[in-house]
Amino acid sequence: MSPAVKGNLWCIFVILSMLPGELLAQQQTPSDRPKRKVELRTEQSVVAGTDFDFPPEAIAAMELGLDFRAIKERPFRAEMVVETDRRLADGNSLHRKSTSTFYRDHNGRLREERRVEHPGIQDEPAIVKTMVSINDPEQGIHYVLFPGMKAGFRTQQPAAFVKEIETSRTTPWTPQPDQNFTTEVLGYQMIEGLQCEGKLDTVTIPAGATGNPFPMEIVTERWYSAELQMNLLVKHRDPRRGETTIRLTNLSLEEPQESLFEIPPDYEIQEGRTTMVSPVDKKKP
Repeated sequence: MSPAVKGNLWCIFVILSMLPGELLAQQQTPSDRPKRKVELRTEQSVVAGTDFDFPPEAIAAMELGLDFRAIKERPFRAEMVVETDRRLADGNSLHRKSTSTFYRDHNGRLREERRVEHPGIQDEPAIVKTMVSINDPEQGIHYVLFPGMKAGFRTQQPAAFVKEIETSRTTPWTPQPDQNFTTEVLGYQMIEGLQCEGKLDTVTIPAGATGNPFPMEIVTERWYSAELQMNLLVKHRDPRRGETTIRLTNLSLEEPQESLFEIPPDYEIQEGRTTMVSPVDKKKP
């Protein structure tokens, strides 16, 4: 594997590896959030993270509840469709649609297949067409695989890292003193053959809080399936970022094949570990 290719792999891994604390902060907090740094360590080197613009697919998966939890005896296969619409000041509008495929087995292991377009360095062609993520919550092991290159990374999440994830998920978001937060129960509806309960959360940012002359409303609608213990449909509207709809489609409750959670023997797997570092800690050698 050439040094350029390895360099691209490192960058892609840092951007796309699961960073639950950071992702949850993005989806929960409508105002400024504490800055965190993430780095990937191996025995040979440290790849430092910066303030990446995380792909909407990663945030969307966390919003649905596809994360580090070991949800057992709830197998499924489904496609996650993410659509984002944003209107620009010049009258233009931007529309983005992406699709990922998810599998969860009876042990709670989770597999995601996502298409990633990443340009090569200089004259080299794009090196990644598909990314596969396999997470085993019980073992604390996470794989990121690149089938086109038969290569990938394996990380063992430390206990402190997993604890921080759980804390981020279970700690209710608290609005700032000058913000108004309301929750409305929407009742029930059938989605993909399952009964889901809906809730509508609205955060009102007062005029002048962020340079806005008028109050702003950030609205999130979630439809939760108790059977799968996750959201099947989420609609998020933020006047600063546009509208995003996240849904699971083509849902099947059959047990996925065991081979989907196994690493092919001919893959080159590198070992590493992810750590979250505060700006102060980052100054240390």
